[in-house]
Amino acid sequence: MNPRSPHLICATMLLLLASAASAGDGVFEINQACATQTGCFAGDSVGYPVTITTSGSFRLTSNLIVPDENTDGVVVSASHVAVDLNGFSIVRSGCENAPASCTLITGTGTGVLASPSTLVAVSVMNGGITGMGSSGVFAFVQSSVTNLWVHGNGLAGIVVGDASEVSGNVVFQNGGIGINGARGSVISRNTVYLNTQHGILASQGASIVDNAAYDNQADGITGGIGSLVMGNAANANDHDGIEAAYGSTVSGNSAWGNGFEGIYVTGASTVSGNTASANGGNGIRATGGSTVQRNTVTGNTGFGLSLDAGSAYRENVVNGNTGGTVSSGLNMLSNSCNGTTTCP
Repeated sequence: MNPRSPHLICATMLLLLASAASAGDGVFEINQACATQTGCFAGDSVGYPVTITTSGSFRLTSNLIVPDENTDGVVVSASHVAVDLNGFSIVRSGCENAPASCTLITGTGTGVLASPSTLVAVSVMNGGITGMGSSGVFAFVQSSVTNLWVHGNGLAGIVVGDASEVSGNVVFQNGGIGINGARGSVISRNTVYLNTQHGILASQGASIVDNAAYDNQADGITGGIGSLVMGNAANANDHDGIEAAYGSTVSGNSAWGNGFEGIYVTGASTVSGNTASANGGNGIRATGGSTVQRNTVTGNTGFGLSLDAGSAYRENVVNGNTGGTVSSGLNMLSNSCNGTTTCP
């Protein structure tokens, strides 16, 4: 065929265009081959960790098998980076068939680590992180961690800085806190269980909404000062189901079968519309002038409502609690205690 044939020229142009589209979609690929043989892009040397030094979008095209618990999988050293695991996982060697095959080991390696702490807007999404010696994800301010399966890491599952989002993740059997969010974080729609410390721990002004936290070895959910804790299920945790600090709003949650208090708030908090049942301590414990209203509190080992003298309660249903109905507080009426309107 004539090398200048229109058919050949057309085919060549199509190939060039396809190549350009593939290379020019703005996403850098990461996989086991480039991580261990060539480095995956400029600034990344051969071997783990894969190091991201420029802003942009990055996508896994295979699982990453990290050699040991003291090695990071991906280190992000630039702001405004998105790491899409694309359905793949970052896995410590020996944990490829997790959860059955993965023994919890502590070390210094993190699945995706943002460093230094001045970085902002790092996103990690859509895959799994298993068996790291330290945390699954450790990031800082304005980070986003979504749709991950985070299991069997030696310390925390997910740690993020101020004003971050953690949503849609399954975080379980980690050797520390399941999800740890800093000030103003939004933690929503996660399932967090069987972690060796708190299921969810968040700082001042956090929103903790629509999560399930169960069978964790400390509190199910703990919110800092001024937190919103709403619509969660906190069940069968070893300590309190839900804790919240001064000025928090705790609304529409279920706290069942926890080792200590079902719900415990301090200092001018509002506790409304919750169900607290079969907990090993009090159903609801509130101090510091809190308001407790429209809750259903049944079958707890302690009091149904354990309040200080400065806290008020109204429109609650309190039945069958071993320690008694209400310990103290200001009765604002319309309560039901063991089927009667007579409450202390």
